[in-house]
Amino acid sequence: KPYFYEFKESKIGNPSEVFKFGENRFSASSLNYLTGLLFLKNKIKNLDNKTFLEIGGGFGSLGEILNKLYKKVKYINLDLFPLNIVCENYLRKCFNVSVKNHLDFANKDKINIGKLGKLNCFLNSDIDKLVGSIDIFINFISFQEMRLDVVNNYINKLNRLKPKYILIRNIREGKKDKQNKDMPSVEKKITKIDY
Repeated sequence: KPYFYEFKESKIGNPSEVFKFGENRFSASSLNYLTGLLFLKNKIKNLDNKTFLEIGGGFGSLGEILNKLYKKVKYINLDLFPLNIVCENYLRKCFNVSVKNHLDFANKDKINIGKLGKLNCFLNSDIDKLVGSIDIFINFISFQEMRLDVVNNYINKLNRLKPKYILIRNIREGKKDKQNKDMPSVEKKITKIDY
């Protein structure tokens, strides 16, 4: 336990693209995270009482899963504005609790990870203020959207937080190089070797 199939995604925002298995509803995002967490759970038997840091967590699906399945988990999401606000709003509505955000620390030099509550949604730039350590770093699908120098910058900053485990789920062969200006692409694709 906990059994991942018991997770029930909230109906906040009235999502239209959902998969239904019995009475449970899942977005593609939550199924993606559950798959990654199942892999992680096979390597680390107990995911409870761990601090998770995610870069590019979108609307907060991982935070919802972790906080519904585990009692003592701490979730920190770093994302671009306004996604950090979307994530904060989503998690606040899911759990009816206060979620720490960028504005709580705007006038502070440091954000002490050990003193944070369970749910936290900050701007990407707040990574420089984080002090302490994390247990698990997760990145799903967002590193592949960035330039290699940006990813390297994040990796250097993450090293300071001494993650014990890293779970990255991006396209192995990299996202398509920029060839057609009308198609989503990147200047130079990042592959699994780069990670």
